Amino acid sequence: MASLAGPALQVAAASLAALLLASALQLPPLLRSALVLQAAAPTAISVLLLSEAAPGGSEEELSSGSARSAAALVLWSTLVALLSVPLWSWLLSSL
Repeated sequence: MASLAGPALQVAAASLAALLLASALQLPPLLRSALVLQAAAPTAISVLLLSEAAPGGSEEELSSGSARSAAALVLWSTLVALLSVPLWSWLLSSL
């Protein structure tokens, strides 16, 4: 089973980078919040759809390869987002 640590670190790093960038650019608070919350959002389902539609393999190869990895990424990033989005929202409201 895949680990939750990878997606959690990725979301934390992306959200922190977005916050630092927004602060460096002196963006208005609403725009800053939108940027950080977007970075904390889960991976789009389009990643899974693109991997399933990729040419160069049979359906069996896709189900055991890139499509399965993409599905795991979508699942884990969504689970991480259940915690990270409310946390970032609370943190941003206190800035």
